[in-house]
Amino acid sequence: MSTDRMPATGHETVGSVPPPADPAAPGRAQVNRLNTLTGLRFPAAFVVFLYHASLLAFLGVPWLSSTSAVTTYYDAVAHAGALGVTFFFVLSGFVLTWSARDTDTAPRFWRRRFVKIVPNYVLVWGLAMLVFAAPVTDMTIGVLNLLLVQVWYPDFAVNFGVNPAGWSLGVEAVFYLSFPVLFHWIKKIPAHRLNFWVAAAAAGIVATPLLSELLVPAGTAMMATEPDTSVNQYFFAYILPLPRVLDFALGILVARSVMAGRWRNIGMVWSGVLLAASYVVGYFTPPIYSTRAVCVIPAALLTGIRSDLPGQVTAQVTDDVYDSPTGKFRLIPQGARLVGQYDAQAHRELRGVASTLTGSGWQPSGPDGSPATNPTSPTRESEPAGSAGVGLQR
Repeated sequence: MSTDRMPATGHETVGSVPPPADPAAPGRAQVNRLNTLTGLRFPAAFVVFLYHASLLAFLGVPWLSSTSAVTTYYDAVAHAGALGVTFFFVLSGFVLTWSARDTDTAPRFWRRRFVKIVPNYVLVWGLAMLVFAAPVTDMTIGVLNLLLVQVWYPDFAVNFGVNPAGWSLGVEAVFYLSFPVLFHWIKKIPAHRLNFWVAAAAAGIVATPLLSELLVPAGTAMMATEPDTSVNQYFFAYILPLPRVLDFALGILVARSVMAGRWRNIGMVWSGVLLAASYVVGYFTPPIYSTRAVCVIPAALLTGIRSDLPGQVTAQVTDDVYDSPTGKFRLIPQGARLVGQYDAQAHRELRGVASTLTGSGWQPSGPDGSPATNPTSPTRESEPAGSAGVGLQR
């Protein structure tokens, strides 16, 4: 499971399982630190908010002083919301891959996603219907939005009915359904070919609006805020889940590339510069391009920024940890607290208790903070012995 950034003042748990029947089966201790990406979530959400605020005037909410002020503000943030949404879609694939469990199953994964997303979504849907949407919402549109299938109909009244922001969760629902299959396939890609597939996914995203203009009939319906943009073509390029699965797959591929040590990290500054440049370019491209194709590469670069800054990690052992070959020797007692420094150059996946304790500077102590009296400290020469069933988890 994801641990994100494990702060010096917090604590995590280290769980063990009974020694496996196969002595050669290696365990893994994952150190997952996503502090940088966690910090980027707020500005991404904020630019989405800024865009939604620009729509209030079009909905009859007089919060700006004049029509010219409304137009000026909208022009300034017209594709900011789409940029934030694209970043979140890529980030979703990255985080799910980063925190994926080797022993997980598709039903378990889907159940966790359902419990996390659906109750809150239904609650917000009900509140929206109660407060403002019911008098102006057709029953069919309301039900489609409740079931998160509003994103399959090329009609903005359906896509943005009840809770307008809910369409993105309809797309995310498709991501979650497809993740076990996508993750299984992408795990099979050799490490040296991952960046090729990253480039291919990005190229597919950039090509989507062009294909929508070439293959999707424009029809007669045009966007109210962008009179030259076809609703049908915009729907295919930006809202329809199938093309947007490419955004999600791009995040999975970037995560795999980072974890395999193949990602070329250009850093926060240059990623930010590229993002700002793409935002400016968006003013000179049609909306169907500026909302996704122009900003997807900076979004991927920001997602791939290394989050493994050095720092102290504290973990709590929930069960006795035994050696793998015999299962007789207790290496770490239940209740021990492990405190150590994480090396930013260490691998994302540290195989074995030995590499975790010795390589990352772990020092075991008892539940009360006193030095542990019983653990048999492994050494690097003992790898992968004593490695089964150890994992950091939230």
